[in-house]
Amino acid sequence: MSEKDFLTKTLTETTLTRRSFLKWSAALGGAAAVAGGVGFGLKKVKDIAQAAPEGKWISAGCWHNCGGRCVNMAYVVDGVVTKQKTDDTHPDSPNFPQQRGCVRGRSQRRQVFGADRIKYPMKRKNWEPGGGKKELRGRDEWVRISWDEALNLAASELKRIKETYGNASIISGGSRLLNAYGGHFTRWGVVSEGAWPLVREKMAGVDLMEGFFGGGGVQGAPDRMDYRKSKLVVLWGANPAWSSAGNPMYNYLQAKKAGAKFVVVTPHFNSSAVALADQWVPVRPGTDSALLISIAHYMIENDLQDQQFLDKYTIGFDEDHMPEGADKRDNFKDYVLGTYDGIPKTPEWASEICGTDPTLIRQFAHEIATTKPMVFSTSWAPARTHRGQQYCQAFFTVGWMTGNVGIPGGAVTSSSGHAQASFG
Repeated sequence: MSEKDFLTKTLTETTLTRRSFLKWSAALGGAAAVAGGVGFGLKKVKDIAQAAPEGKWISAGCWHNCGGRCVNMAYVVDGVVTKQKTDDTHPDSPNFPQQRGCVRGRSQRRQVFGADRIKYPMKRKNWEPGGGKKELRGRDEWVRISWDEALNLAASELKRIKETYGNASIISGGSRLLNAYGGHFTRWGVVSEGAWPLVREKMAGVDLMEGFFGGGGVQGAPDRMDYRKSKLVVLWGANPAWSSAGNPMYNYLQAKKAGAKFVVVTPHFNSSAVALADQWVPVRPGTDSALLISIAHYMIENDLQDQQFLDKYTIGFDEDHMPEGADKRDNFKDYVLGTYDGIPKTPEWASEICGTDPTLIRQFAHEIATTKPMVFSTSWAPARTHRGQQYCQAFFTVGWMTGNVGIPGGAVTSSSGHAQASFG
């Protein structure tokens, strides 16, 4: 039978569905490739199927870094991921949702096996333990080495550096291995979190390393069920529809269906605002602190802050609750009112800086001050600026002024990509 007759017979005798079309297309295309090209004849599909190597589905952490932790299943054949799928272990429902990965997560095999990805250990050709030809840095070519050679080089250099310079010369973001090896010098923060780590430690009492590795990245966050109890959800500097497109957005939509109002505060009207926002509050990039401080001014002027919560759980808000030994004039309330510098931090003052309309600032401030329970949530992005710690301090302070802490449906939280909406 000729190739043409074989193909015609196959297609006319087979009920063609989308799935079967793709299956037959792949099989026939593979047959042509195996045979060395269409001109050399097709192999039987049955023979090809029998010759194809068997693979298996395995669980793999999503290779993207949004924080969503969605299910990622990889079909592995001879050590190569040939296809992916996401959660199909049970029927989907709001109370027991499938942990579906987004399109970005489900296409990560193309990144893992991308042509530009470094797949093997490499070293500079003229590098040797101790440095080698240092003058060739930035100009040297790279050569591939074995895993054994790479591990031996890393271990020997670590040993040499410790013996020569001591453990303080070793820097790491956190390592049990290095701790067991006598310790190391650690970082105080990361570009990703911006200024959050140190502020979180000093203001919220979350350890620097625990803040990132132990859940402080979503410190104080409610779970997906608790979100449905919220009357108001503020997403500040966040775009989860873009950065966490799996279950977080699905669970935010469940909160919205349950009656929560969403306010999105960002410089541009982003995808999350399109999908979720009942109101958008625009703010110029890098000026969020001014907007927050003017919100505090409105709350103080109208006596809307939760003073009972502030008196019981915080220090530094007013002169009566300053830490021992601190100058009472450095309290937050007097700074906002301009008691000592003569500059009241009014919505008009902030508008000149952040560009947000003063009337909108007052309306927004009144809403967050009078709505409970509320989730007051920010991404890390606004703190990735010069003096980003001012934003972190202002955000925590204004959030705590509302008293939305420790109550069902309420939270004051900083998050990576707002992935906490997928938890629980």
